[in-house]
Amino acid sequence: MSQASEIGIKYWQLILILRMKLYSREDCPLCEDVEENLVRLKVKYTFIDIDQDETLRKKYHVRVPVLVNDQQQELAWPFDEAQLMVFIGS
Repeated sequence: MSQASEIGIKYWQLILILRMKLYSREDCPLCEDVEENLVRLKVKYTFIDIDQDETLRKKYHVRVPVLVNDQQQELAWPFDEAQLMVFIGS
């Protein structure tokens, strides 16, 4: 693979990463673990507290943490670090 191709792939991975959303809630140990992994992996994401919106609370209540990409694909708990890395394209 050429260097230009590799740079192009990294660029698109970066765009994907910048559009991640983490549906979560305060005081959630599982959610905190996922956030720590995202920070360690240098994944940029938007934190969305499901308890601030009744519709989100109904949709994600027992599924948090849930990571969603710009194509609306979801990675819901339970998942491990390997599944997380595949989902974010690392």
